[in-house]
Amino acid sequence: MASSSSPSADMQPVLALLERLSQLPQVDIRFDFEDQETWSVITEFDDDDNQTSLRYYGGDRYAWVAGAYDDSDDFVETLEWLSPAMADMLPEGCRLLMQKVRDDEKGMRLAGHFLLKQKG
Repeated sequence: MASSSSPSADMQPVLALLERLSQLPQVDIRFDFEDQETWSVITEFDDDDNQTSLRYYGGDRYAWVAGAYDDSDDFVETLEWLSPAMADMLPEGCRLLMQKVRDDEKGMRLAGHFLLKQKG
């Protein structure tokens, strides 16, 4: 169950992303992989093709990813791992849905409000 403590400053962008996406009629959670590594991912794009994502790699391994095109038009990503305590602050709906997508190796589209669902 998610922690009841107030979110740390590091979690604010992640929780803000989920809040924005929860307002959308549809959200895609995708399955992706590279070499032997697999993950599920929720991504938001802005008007300049920059993106912010939350990735789930299994267990309690989540990463916050920001990507943008540099001056040479190469896509550059920065990845920041969430601590287990930070991952515990994610809404249960988000955690369960991302786990299902990764486990099933199949993406899904659903109403955004499911990302913020909590148990009980």
